[in-house]
Amino acid sequence: MLFEINTKTNCSRMRKSIIYAILTLFAIACNKTPEEIKVSSVTLNLPSSEMIIGETVQLTATVLPQNASDKTITWASTKQSVAKVSDKGVVTAIAEGTASIVASVGGKTASCTITVKKIVIAVTSVELDKTELVLMEGDSETLVATVKP
Repeated sequence: MLFEINTKTNCSRMRKSIIYAILTLFAIACNKTPEEIKVSSVTLNLPSSEMIIGETVQLTATVLPQNASDKTITWASTKQSVAKVSDKGVVTAIAEGTASIVASVGGKTASCTITVKKIVIAVTSVELDKTELVLMEGDSETLVATVKP
């Protein structure tokens, strides 16, 4: 009978130890912070773009891997006086010149070169306000020219 009591006592202690170990492992697993997945690359949908003052263009950044822990993109322009960029990647052409729009995420960057130009409208015709003119010697007349468009 003495042997049975010791076996029961040892089993009881062993059960308690196993339960304690399981609860400890469970507590550790629940409090474990998720592993950070770092950004490996970022690319933009456009490597460059020519724009006219006042135009807008949407840039889209692709961050890899897709399951990166933090995919928050920070947008910046190297020349705000030429081209501005919103926090959503919308670029607005402000003035003639060249600027780089940079998308940064997780220590990685990608850029798009923006060239801003003035709109150039070709002349299609020039009309005078008179089709005929008769002048006497010493007389003068002013003609008015209309350029189209």
